[in-house]
Amino acid sequence: MRLRVVVAYLGLLAAFGTVLLVLADRVVGRFVDARFTPLAGAPNARTVLVRPEFRIPVRTNAAGFRGGPLPGPKAPGVFRIVALGDSFTWGYGVRARQAYPARLAARLDAALRARGRRRRVEVVNLGVPGAGPLDYLWHLEHTGLALHPDLVLVGLFANDVNDLYQLRRFGARSPLFALDELRAGAGARPALWRRAVAAAVPTLWTLAGRARARLAASVAPRDAEAAAAPRADPGAMLDALGARYGRTAALRARYAALAPADRAALDGLLAGRPVGSDVRPVLLLAALVDPDAEADAVLLRSPERRAAFEETGRVLERLIDEARRHGARTTLAVFPAAEQVDRSRWPVLARAGFRLDPAMLTDTTYADGLRAIAARAGAGFVDLVAVFRARGAAGRYFRQDEHWNARGQALAAARLAAAILPEIPDTDG
Repeated sequence: MRLRVVVAYLGLLAAFGTVLLVLADRVVGRFVDARFTPLAGAPNARTVLVRPEFRIPVRTNAAGFRGGPLPGPKAPGVFRIVALGDSFTWGYGVRARQAYPARLAARLDAALRARGRRRRVEVVNLGVPGAGPLDYLWHLEHTGLALHPDLVLVGLFANDVNDLYQLRRFGARSPLFALDELRAGAGARPALWRRAVAAAVPTLWTLAGRARARLAASVAPRDAEAAAAPRADPGAMLDALGARYGRTAALRARYAALAPADRAALDGLLAGRPVGSDVRPVLLLAALVDPDAEADAVLLRSPERRAAFEETGRVLERLIDEARRHGARTTLAVFPAAEQVDRSRWPVLARAGFRLDPAMLTDTTYADGLRAIAARAGAGFVDLVAVFRARGAAGRYFRQDEHWNARGQALAAARLAAAILPEIPDTDG
């Protein structure tokens, strides 16, 4: 009889503890987005970025952003702009002085001097390759606001919608991030008890996993050979990706249809071998998982990507409100992908396996949606899609890589300067 009482008591304690854990998870989940890990650059790095079309030196500061040290207190007469964005803002493929934030500062300074206005402009580049809307908000709150900007400039790209779509639906911001996670776990399906705990308390489980990973990294062996991760089996990784994205049969069929050279390149990426300067395997992976990603991010036809765009709007409204509460105005700028401007890059994407739609060249759904968000939140808006379409992509983008070259960065800076110049007051305050 006593044993039954003890067992019942322990059962009640276990049930009560489980309920408390679930409630705690829900409370923490209201304040922490466990699926989101902000992207940041490596601090104080000195590297060279090499791709088939360019070779550029890269320097980061102590905060991990590109360029020299972040500026200190704002001097009188300085109009400070904080530029948030992804690799287009960072200046992927060009030197730091050729990226639009540096060009924008120079153009605005020159225009102010020509008008006899005694002001100076600083543009702080807080762009991070691969970043998305949640990162922009994070970098504003954790770095940008401390710089006391007068204007927050947010560069937005169609793949920002894909970032949120992938994160919310599949738990990773891109297939490449998902592959890294699967490779770290060797693609194995978690034990039943792990899946049950993860389903019951997803926020606490994810946070605990990150803490374990940080601890493991802190005690990992320093020897490069000992620390090297084992190579994964490409077939196992392909099946693991298929299971994660719920389309195993489709992935196998697309993989089998690849040309032998493409299949070999993708196998290297799946196995975890360094791909070096070749961007083709990353394109092949993205197209394998979602061949409609490029078109749907622009056209927003699927309900899932429309939902991701709506969340993008909510995040941007929070960002605009946060900047306003700290005395700064915000301008949203929409940047076009090359495939939205003309067909010069279409063959590269088609060979990788993406399905493109001619409507991408004329559709304005994405830009119109961002314009409405800006108007609703009281922010400025600059449409660079229309600007680039009027001039064509040829000669302003790298052909294999998707980014602006120096000419593209210069055109973006010129249009942004024309839009921002009237917003700069003659005096502080």
